[in-house]
Formats: sequence, structure tokens, C-alpha cells
Amino acid sequence: DQFDKEEDTKKTKPNKSKRSKSKSDTDSVATKPEVKLGTLVYQLPDTMIYKKTYIIKIRINRDTLDKAILKNIEKITKTTSIKTTEKMEVLIVDPSSEKSFEIVKSNDETQHIESDDYTEWVYGVTPIKSGKLKINIVISIIKSDGKKQIVYIDTVYVKSNPVRNVNDFLTENWKWLITTIIIPIVGWYYNKKRKKREVRKKI
Repeated sequence: DQFDKEEDTKKTKPNKSKRSKSKSDTDSVATKPEVKLGTLVYQLPDTMIYKKTYIIKIRINRDTLDKAILKNIEKITKTTSIKTTEKMEVLIVDPSSEKSFEIVKSNDETQHIESDDYTEWVYGVTPIKSGKLKINIVISIIKSDGKKQIVYIDTVYVKSNPVRNVNDFLTENWKWLITTIIIPIVGWYYNKKRKKREVRKKI
């Protein structure tokens, strides 16, 4: 009888190691990863007109299968996968030592990324020089402990077309042009015609 009681005790005694392992596995499944693969989409033209402002849109989501991020955005420059966190920072940076662009942000550089939708950053970019210029897109994840890590950098080479340079020069210097060039030419032409008339009268 004593032997039977010991056997019954062994059968009914809970297996602590198995229960502990099962709880650990459940916690692991329930915990969502902080860094998740998402999608980055943006449009940044490689040719701009001098002193014309361009609206640049940059979008990020946390679902590589969600195609809603592509809606209502024209002339997409880049679509790629990117590491994401719930909070991210997006910057458009002019890396030149002498300023080549005026860059104006329309919303915060740091934004929350929705789990079921994309988040959009909007910048106004205006080239203030002509020639082959360089501009950077810099994207960082921000972890729950506040640590920031750059996960994407793209350097875009932009050709700034000088078409508007002539118009701007004329607008800004029309007084100088009139007094320095136009009036002397008109005066020279008038004097030349007057001298010809005087010669004809003498003949």
C-alpha cells in the first residue's frame, strides 16, 4: 500500500520545469519585435529649376505587403524595404559647405509610425544655385530607450537648370540695365541718325 501511495504522489506531482518553459514560450510569442521591416517610398526629382520650390514627400510604413503607401504620390523616385520602429526621424540635408538649397519642413522631423497605415513627411526644397548639386535623405529609427540609429542614407545628385537665372537677373537689375546699356545705345543710335540728316541737308 505504501508503494502505491508513492506512485500516486509521483503521478499527481506537477512538472514545474515544463510549466515554466511553456510560460516563457508564451511570453516570447506575445512580445512584438521593436524593430520591424517596413517600406520606404519617396519622390525627389533629379532635375530642378533654379529658385523653383518642389514639394518632396517621404512615406514609411511598417508592413512590406501594404500597397496603400503607393497611392496618390507622383513620380516615385525610390521604393525599398527599411528597418522601422514606432518612432522615426526623416531629414532632408544639404551637405554642401556653401548653401545650395532652401529646405523648409511642413511637419515634424520625428513622427510616430502607425501599425496599419503609412506616415508621411513633407518638405519644400528650392535650389538657390545652378549646376550639379547634392542633397541627402537621412532616416533614423528611434528605439524605446531613446537611442537613435541611422538606417538609411541616400545621396541624390540634382541638376539645377539655370533657365530662371536670366529672368531673375533682369528683374533685379532692370534699372542698371536701362541706365548703363539701353540709354547709351538709344543715345548713340539717335546721334548717328541726326548726323546723317545734317549731312544730307548740307548736300
